[in-house]
Amino acid sequence: MSLTVTCNAWTGNGKTDGEIADPAEWSLRRNIEAAPRLLAPRTVDLRNWQDPSVGWGVVIAEGTKIPAPLQELITTRKAPVFRYKSDWAFQYVLLRNADAGKDIDINAAPRGTAPDALPYYLLIYGSPKEVPWRLQYVLNANRCVGRLHLTGEKLTNYLSALASGDWGRSASPVNSNHALVWAVNHGSGDITELMRDGIAAPLAKELSEDNQIGAGMRFIDGSNDTADQASLIAALGTDRPGLIVTTSHGMTGPLGQDDAMRTNLGLPVDSAGQMVKPRELLDGWKPCGAIWYSHACCSAGSDDSSSFTELLTPASKAGQVIAAVAGLGAQVAPLPTELLGAKQPLRAFIGHVEPTFDWTLQQPATGQLLTSSIIDALYGRMYVAKGDIERPIGEAFRDWYGRTNGLRSMYEKALRGFNHGEATDDLLLALQLAARDVESTVILGDPTVAMPALE
Repeated sequence: MSLTVTCNAWTGNGKTDGEIADPAEWSLRRNIEAAPRLLAPRTVDLRNWQDPSVGWGVVIAEGTKIPAPLQELITTRKAPVFRYKSDWAFQYVLLRNADAGKDIDINAAPRGTAPDALPYYLLIYGSPKEVPWRLQYVLNANRCVGRLHLTGEKLTNYLSALASGDWGRSASPVNSNHALVWAVNHGSGDITELMRDGIAAPLAKELSEDNQIGAGMRFIDGSNDTADQASLIAALGTDRPGLIVTTSHGMTGPLGQDDAMRTNLGLPVDSAGQMVKPRELLDGWKPCGAIWYSHACCSAGSDDSSSFTELLTPASKAGQVIAAVAGLGAQVAPLPTELLGAKQPLRAFIGHVEPTFDWTLQQPATGQLLTSSIIDALYGRMYVAKGDIERPIGEAFRDWYGRTNGLRSMYEKALRGFNHGEATDDLLLALQLAARDVESTVILGDPTVAMPALE
């Protein structure tokens, strides 16, 4: 019996699914990243990145000059700088602290800013061509990691807002008590329906039932409303929400036109099949320190190779999309680039480098939704009441990345069963897909930014 998965990529012509080429072969070949246990005991408040035993630092490619505004922030925060070296065997094992003259083990180093330590919060500076996505995946296993790839005026805009803490809110106030959830739903078994039911609707329910957010939560539900670009822009301009969550397909077309694909990569596709364009968003709304979570294919960017290349039959539509996106090379998507680099920039953007498949959102054997840790990160962990310590976005997503521990344990048990003749092929496949979904979720922006406390 053949197996088929559906992903949230969009080329402008129907849903994107693919037949699994060989579930056991692909699942057995790929190792799931473990989230190693931290050496230091959790005796400090990990929300406090200024504590030297917690710490904040910068990761940058060897030989890359640190831009002046970033150097100013490093100096102000008295932060260590770690160099990524691409031309040695330990590129995903060690980072070089040049000032300390030491190579630091990514998985085993204690937390903090001491010469032999690795800070709990790390800002990668550079494009994924300079510092690969894979390093971010590896670091996410036990650190709170963000990436900033901006240059020139865009970089200055973001770092000035980060340093001042204003984000343009004094001129155009954003209300942390307001949230916007925008969910496209094409129905008829399309994956947008599953994303709406598994992420958008339960999150909207949590937000609307909160005593302080309540009526400040707006849900543009594609099941009943028109979830198009116009409705999104109108709601952003009217509500000025502190949190924006969108679920939709991400544009990965037109296939065969690489320049257009790069320009459109990962843009949310609305209910009419039209792309949500950054310039049109910014004409009617200013981010001013909001946080945006986009659950869409390639919403954060693309890589020059995909974990799923050998999973799908090459002739299937999903297989063709995976190959075409990988052919674009490693890049950050245009939507976060424009929003993080705006005059009054976004604080952080959370998205995916790979597509999300239906099997990663819902347990195929039982139908159980597998999205609770996303909802908890975006509501239960990110929001705090006034007077409490704000939780950095990197720390809010720790439980999401920590899922790899459980997935790895279940995978090893299923693998033992497979080696003893048990029919665990589908389970191995589902666990691999879920692990890749966790892995390719990335934070763009500084990992220490936080949602302001609720009024």
